Amino acid sequence: MSILHSMNNDYTKSPRLYVSNDLADKGIVPLSKEHAHYLLSVLRKTDGDLVRVFNGRHGEYVAQLCPLTKKSGELRDLKQIRPQPDSGHQIHLYFAPIKKDRLSFLIEKAVELGVTDLHPVITAHTENRKPNIEKIHSYITEAAEQCERLDIPVLHPIIPVLNCNFFAPTYAALERGDHAFFQPNASSMGICIGPEGGWSEEEGVFLKGNPSVHPVSLGERILRAETAALFMLSRIAG
Repeated sequence: MSILHSMNNDYTKSPRLYVSNDLADKGIVPLSKEHAHYLLSVLRKTDGDLVRVFNGRHGEYVAQLCPLTKKSGELRDLKQIRPQPDSGHQIHLYFAPIKKDRLSFLIEKAVELGVTDLHPVITAHTENRKPNIEKIHSYITEAAEQCERLDIPVLHPIIPVLNCNFFAPTYAALERGDHAFFQPNASSMGICIGPEGGWSEEEGVFLKGNPSVHPVSLGERILRAETAALFMLSRIAG
């Protein structure tokens, strides 16, 4: 059956995958071994079922599975269902990697809240100094697939915070300082969150003296790193 007839189904309930291939109407996309296994063994999909795909460049497409095995498969008869939007505002998140479970939560929610660029930074008090970059990539991709984004946030190389060239303007959360409360007032911006142990004195001086950085307060309470990031992102998204 042609996908044009299958479109009577509610394709919004179909699984959604990120692929690197070019996408075009009537095209064919080969599935990776991982995607084939996921669709067949985890989701129990079969030939003829609908799957949505996006690549961050060409919008979103719906296609039919055929054929599908545990190790391979194809998506055929692609049809665009959403065009790729023009690139909008940028939101850069500078963060010190935290413990594994909390890091996956932070990445997932940051992607849902619209972050476009993720910058892991090493600070004097960073506990997770060698995060699994491949895992972070998978957190980003899975979150984008689930939250209906059409783009994949960029993960930048991990560097010391003292070597950062910050996106301007960037708002850095500094506790226990006489700083104005965070009030986002730009369409594109960066936010900078400290590690679990807070900024060192040297890092605080660096951030306060950087012309691209605006030190801000997040209120009277001391927030955990992931809470601080999501608090700031929610104010931008809202």
